[in-house]
Amino acid sequence: EKIKENPELYKIEYRTVEKILQIKMPLLQEYKTEVIPGNSILHGIISFCSKTRNEVNIRISGKNNLNYVIASNGNSGTKIIFNPEGIAYNPTPTPMATPTPVPEQPKASPTPTPIPGSNQPKATPTPTPTAAPNQPKVTPTPSPTANPSPTPAPSSGGLASRGDGDRSGTVSFVAGTNKIIIDTIALEDYKIFRLSNPSRIVIDIPQNLIDAREYNYPSGRVYSKIRTGQFETTTARMVIEVKENIDWEARQDGKSLTVTLVNSGVKNLQYTSNGSNAALKLTTPGIRQLVQQNMNNIEVEDDKKSGTFTFIFPGGVIDLGSDKIQIGSKIIHSVHTLTTANKTYLVISRENTDASYSLSYTDSNDEVLIVLSDGTESHLPGNTPSPAPEPGQNPVGGGKLVVLDPGHGGSESGATYGKEEKWYNLDIALKTAAILREKGVNVKLTRETDVFVSLYDRAKMANDWNADLFVSIHNNAFFDKNISGTMTFYYTGSYKGKEYATIIQNDLLKNLGSRDIGVRAQNFVVIRDTKMPAVLVEISCLSNDQERVKLDTEEYRLKAAMSLAESIMKIISD
Repeated sequence: EKIKENPELYKIEYRTVEKILQIKMPLLQEYKTEVIPGNSILHGIISFCSKTRNEVNIRISGKNNLNYVIASNGNSGTKIIFNPEGIAYNPTPTPMATPTPVPEQPKASPTPTPIPGSNQPKATPTPTPTAAPNQPKVTPTPSPTANPSPTPAPSSGGLASRGDGDRSGTVSFVAGTNKIIIDTIALEDYKIFRLSNPSRIVIDIPQNLIDAREYNYPSGRVYSKIRTGQFETTTARMVIEVKENIDWEARQDGKSLTVTLVNSGVKNLQYTSNGSNAALKLTTPGIRQLVQQNMNNIEVEDDKKSGTFTFIFPGGVIDLGSDKIQIGSKIIHSVHTLTTANKTYLVISRENTDASYSLSYTDSNDEVLIVLSDGTESHLPGNTPSPAPEPGQNPVGGGKLVVLDPGHGGSESGATYGKEEKWYNLDIALKTAAILREKGVNVKLTRETDVFVSLYDRAKMANDWNADLFVSIHNNAFFDKNISGTMTFYYTGSYKGKEYATIIQNDLLKNLGSRDIGVRAQNFVVIRDTKMPAVLVEISCLSNDQERVKLDTEEYRLKAAMSLAESIMKIISD
């Protein structure tokens, strides 16, 4: 009906070179980003909404040239039938035509609509009845006997032939070639998630007990080891060590849980996590340089309603395959990829819609990290540097101690565009410390050289020194190179932190003439675990060409340091 009312707003376009059928329509309601896996005809389908253009965009990627026809589905809707014989596509972009109704079929045998990625039969005018599809065998829950034996694993339904098994506590399991079949005394809930380094799939089963044991399995399986043990007093845990990019399918039947391990078609992507942050490592030769060269052409859609980030990379940057992989962490729910001739789509479904992302590099030119944060920063452990020398006599500000924290350091470079972020952070921090010491302020730094310092060590140093103010110095980076400006963070709920962050932000805007990106509350480790008021400042955006040129000048970095010193003097003199 909407197409009939405003046909010019509904457009369908076939891109011959890319073999993509693109459908655009107005955003009429809340819309969820989705990816549908492909089949023998399609790579897959991705649909997402562009809030900036106020439209829904559906892209259907064919493995070969697509033949299609548009028709009514007989219920005030529209369907697209692919590969009908004798029907050719129309490569010219046109408004979507109002569908011609298809004669109504008898209700007993409606014309099936093909669904990409499903195992449905091809649509025919009169489908021939087929036998019911084979369903996976379900292991019956063994009936308890008067004196149940805790030793043998269940053996019904040919279970013993599927692999090795064991029973311990209230949980029994059989480990097959690619299936883990678990029986319990009660299965009201369960949780499955992924861990990294090494790659593991974890199954938690509340209200059950299991002994601490370890089982090794021969090569040829997608997993090599299973460890069992008690995670909490009443939660049994199974940890399965698997190859990279092994996905799972879970099916519950009463007190039984079947976890099938399958190879995912996702490529060149690894999941890592340190608990507070999660990262997707993109791995392909020279990707760091490819990302930097194509930064202007990388699109990112943030759909908070569906809780997804959609990254769209130009062709040739990376091949991520076309499939999904579940993560199950508190930050990332799952990842879908779709790779076509000219585009690669990476859809990250996140558990926390407020989670933010950042781009990071490692020491390797063949790796790029997309880091998702629930409010804490991601760093690797490092060495704690020696404390800065004691300041001179007669400190001002009532003898208050200021701790400056140059972000990153050592092998953690931060954002890199020519020079690495850690270099700018340290240079500005050293300049700020020198200015403050000239004024008689008591100053210490968490690092004064290019060394690695963990986030928790930074906070601990400030706490051990009984500091009165903590200022962490960073520079920002975004996929969108047009974003520029200054941003300052304070710990959520800290009244003083917010007050001091506002002072620092306003002075930087005044002294640098930068754009105001905002003063925001966050849960970063260095401003959360410090006992004194603390702020984290992102002075400029390295990803913005104009601001990076400024940061490369001694004059601009000195201005930033003088501005920070001015703000700190106001704060400690209060």
